[in-house]
Amino acid sequence: MEQNSLIEGVSKLRSGSLLEIVTAILIAIGIMSIFSVIAIGIAGVFVMLVIFLIAILTDILGILRIRKGFSILNTAGLGTGIGSIGALLILLGPLLVFVGIILLIPAALSGNVAGAIASFTGLNIGGDVIGFIGLILLIIGFYKVGSHFNNGTVKIGSILLILGVIGFIILYLGLGSVLDSLKSGTLPGSTMGATVIPSQASVYQQGQGTIKGGVAYITLYATAPVGISYASIQGTNYYAPSTSISPQQLMQGVNQVVINFGYISLAPGMRYTIRIGLSNGTAVDATVVAQ
Repeated sequence: MEQNSLIEGVSKLRSGSLLEIVTAILIAIGIMSIFSVIAIGIAGVFVMLVIFLIAILTDILGILRIRKGFSILNTAGLGTGIGSIGALLILLGPLLVFVGIILLIPAALSGNVAGAIASFTGLNIGGDVIGFIGLILLIIGFYKVGSHFNNGTVKIGSILLILGVIGFIILYLGLGSVLDSLKSGTLPGSTMGATVIPSQASVYQQGQGTIKGGVAYITLYATAPVGISYASIQGTNYYAPSTSISPQQLMQGVNQVVINFGYISLAPGMRYTIRIGLSNGTAVDATVVAQ
């Protein structure tokens, strides 16, 4: 995964969040303009409709941009595909309501008012349910981003999406922090400080690893290729040679590293530090949780 992909994905999530904030502001202005409708008649109606149409447009563009951001990050290996699905469902929800309105008109004109209302109500409820499911998936997607980059503001913002625009405001701020770190070359999400290796390369741990049945699963980001010589669990005698590590060579970008320590005994739920020796004589520490 190249860092440019991370920057592009996070940028789209942030700009999409900004569009959702703009949408909320436009809706608020539109609601307030209702009073002007009473005061200035037809002109007020026109202004109100224009504002709401712009709000609908910015809302759709914002969700599409967020969906694209999740898609890019998912391709980059962050596992945010669930956010893309959520964004799609959020778009489908209002579409069902719109279809219900379209069907309501001819049915009502034909005299079948009861049937028209029943159809509209069913589609409206269906749209609301789909939209709510989409929101939950969107929250999970943003939370995954916050977890990956170890950014608490993004995590909080994702949860507060249940309150609407407040969540997007916090997300906008948190994603800005992530973006600044990425552009400055300080990759967020590393649980330990970077180990500087020759040729100006750095190795970071992303997120938090796990270890189960003697096998550790760790995500490492390397800015240049470097080999792995060994791994050891600090505070214990457990050691794994390079032959028990896959891959033995870190490529530039994100690497899913699997370390087999064999039969070991660790306390479930406890955090352990694994020191990973690199082929140039340096090492990087990674945190794992025993399962």
